[in-house]
Amino acid sequence: MNRVVLVTGASSGIGQATALELLRDGYRVYGASRHPETAPAGDYTKIKIDVTDDVSVTIALAQIIQREGGLDAVVASAGFSMLGSVEDTPLEDARDIFETNYWGVVRIVRAVLPVMRRRGGGHIVVISSVGGRVAVPFRAFYSSTKFALEAFCEALSLEVAVQGIQVSLVAPGHVSTNLRTNRRKIAATLDNPAYGAVYARCVDAIEQQDRHGSAAETVAHLVARIIREPSPKLRYTVGTPTERFSILARNLLPDRFFRRLVLRHYRPR
Repeated sequence: MNRVVLVTGASSGIGQATALELLRDGYRVYGASRHPETAPAGDYTKIKIDVTDDVSVTIALAQIIQREGGLDAVVASAGFSMLGSVEDTPLEDARDIFETNYWGVVRIVRAVLPVMRRRGGGHIVVISSVGGRVAVPFRAFYSSTKFALEAFCEALSLEVAVQGIQVSLVAPGHVSTNLRTNRRKIAATLDNPAYGAVYARCVDAIEQQDRHGSAAETVAHLVARIIREPSPKLRYTVGTPTERFSILARNLLPDRFFRRLVLRHYRPR
């Protein structure tokens, strides 16, 4: 029997690339998104899930269990990016990004744990970010959601280790996907004289790096390898040598020196 995998955020970007990669590997793939009818053509099964809605998650999981009898793996990829100063970002926007990027993962995980336990085990792969290990200017709320996921998954992995459930975090650096075009930008920051000029330079630098970032397929290939691995690691990173080094440097260098490196890195080139 083919293994069954649920991928959230499968309408585009890393989620879509992962759904297609796992399909090619022979898995029975359910690709979830809020609007599955708009997802590009693909042979995986499209299913509606709004990760910000408890009922939507419950209904979708029930449909998968009814059809398949169980679930072997889940890839939590749904999320969005946001740029803006802490001061100018409306609390509604800050809550929105947590509701999707953090609580959306929590909802999915809580729903699939009993299903996997009945199956005798499973894999949970959560798409984090290098920004969840290294905070950068004007991404405080985005980075906060990813930092929270890092702690959540670390604790979760210890809780479920004896149940045969594996938990892994994948932290991509800049990825060339439509996450860039769909990014929420806080206009008030650009209009604020205290931040406007610096913010514009940082946005330009980030978007340049995104355009030349890793392919979504590179991340998808790693996710597929993790799911095949019987004893995967907790943390993986995908990105340039500079992005990989930033995580190491954050842990080793004095804060003052590291902060200077980050500010220099996000200046336009």
